[in-house]
Amino acid sequence: MNDFSAAESARLRAVFEAQARAEVAAAVAIAEIAEAHAWTADAPFDVIGTRPVRIGADGTALVDEFLPLEVATAKGISVASATWLIRDVVNLKVRHPLLWFQATKGLVPMWRACQLAAEVARFDLTIEQAQALDERLAPKVPTLPWRRVLQLARGLVAEIAAAKVAALQERERPGSCESSRPTTPASPTSPPGSTLRTRSSSTPWSTGSPTSSASAATPIPRTFGGPGRSACSPPRPGPS
Repeated sequence: MNDFSAAESARLRAVFEAQARAEVAAAVAIAEIAEAHAWTADAPFDVIGTRPVRIGADGTALVDEFLPLEVATAKGISVASATWLIRDVVNLKVRHPLLWFQATKGLVPMWRACQLAAEVARFDLTIEQAQALDERLAPKVPTLPWRRVLQLARGLVAEIAAAKVAALQERERPGSCESSRPTTPASPTSPPGSTLRTRSSSTPWSTGSPTSSASAATPIPRTFGGPGRSACSPPRPGPS
């Protein structure tokens, strides 16, 4: 078998670097479009027309209810997967600004940063708690193995919000009322009386999107990668 030539190695590096840049560009585009279609909490809305929904965790803005459909159409994925993808990107930018900066500058893979934001969202932290964690964790992320980063993140969550960690453990305890509920989340949080619908159908859509950040504890649908990883995950991540 012939050894790889320098040109072949350079070609592979160029492809992977282009893929990383494309993931950053996609995340930035999603974040900017979500911001352009954000609603304030007191914004008036028409019951018949477009309405706001909450996709991200605490501190993130409401967004246009058709945003997941537009992202799903552009990317060729399900609306459910698009909703989780938007959630991870919005949570990352708003709740973890330092980690977002690192990811957009290529210091941390974007899919890893999204994975970390999704992991933290499981614990239902407030935006202040999430940003406090970000200030302590982000400087260490580029220098540590990923398994160590996740362990450190969980340790900081336990230190910052011990009560919420205990609440999550209780919800996930076998036999508890919460753990016996279906694992597929309901539709995104929306103003009272509203239902998330697609443009092409009047049938309510209610599968695969989070009702709150706590619902991030449920299995994550496939977007780039397999089930159980962040919506930003690549097909086959390397070893931790």
